Amino acid sequence: MRLLNWIKEIFKPQSSINYWEQAISEENIEERFHELYNAYCSLHGKIAAVIPQQKITSIEGNYAVNGHNTWATDSTYNGNLNLSLLNDGQWFSKWDLGISGQIQSGKGFLYHNFLNIQFNYRDEENQYCGEVIYCFINDKKAIGFWIEEGIYEVGYEELNLKNKGF
Repeated sequence: MRLLNWIKEIFKPQSSINYWEQAISEENIEERFHELYNAYCSLHGKIAAVIPQQKITSIEGNYAVNGHNTWATDSTYNGNLNLSLLNDGQWFSKWDLGISGQIQSGKGFLYHNFLNIQFNYRDEENQYCGEVIYCFINDKKAIGFWIEEGIYEVGYEELNLKNKGF
């Protein structure tokens, strides 16, 4: 009976990903971003280093999203991302992606130029969750790397500000 329960626990869907032993925090967000960057480069080839050019004071707005999935750089998608500040100081994100208009949403925190969002979405059969860290290069552009539960390969997104919202 113990063996059966142990096997069930292994295959039970998780509510969040556990890529790292500790949650992403203000103390480790920049380090985690660079870990994702390095993992991305080892999977997909070296890209230019992502370095903030100015301190960010506000990221609220609507962004154009261009990205690719974890398994191949030619598996591209685009869409929109809306970022808004909630009353509790967290950031709410809502993506509208691809031809199908897939909706994803999440919450997270901003620390210096780094935004961490834990996101989720569902298709007809399953719910998925993941985590993305964006580095805002300036007040109009960000580069992000993301992972999803159970995949542990790294995807890529570039955000370009469309407008500051209403």
